[in-house]
Amino acid sequence: MAISGKTKVALLAAVTALAVSYVRQILQYRAYSWDSFGDFALFWFIHYIGVWLLVAISFAFIKTWEKFFLGDTPEYHKLDVDEAMYYVTATILVTAVVVFLLAHWPGAFDEGY
Repeated sequence: MAISGKTKVALLAAVTALAVSYVRQILQYRAYSWDSFGDFALFWFIHYIGVWLLVAISFAFIKTWEKFFLGDTPEYHKLDVDEAMYYVTATILVTAVVVFLLAHWPGAFDEGY
């Protein structure tokens, strides 16, 4: 069973929102779980909307200043919404993983630094 490109991008956005909300839960509350499923769903949905908004804002900036972000090559100026969604969402996901790893670095939560 093959998954279409739009479905893959939507799943990537959902997984990215889950990763971002989990990392935020750890950093903000220093807890690895939510109090209830309702809290989990609410946090995930808020971050899901945030991922879509960040993608929309990023795509608007990229399209506004195409020459700066994409260079002079005409082939690069054919960036569509699905590609931008993939690139920006993948960047957010990688950033969330890096923040998670840095937060678990020895001494990351020590108050005596």
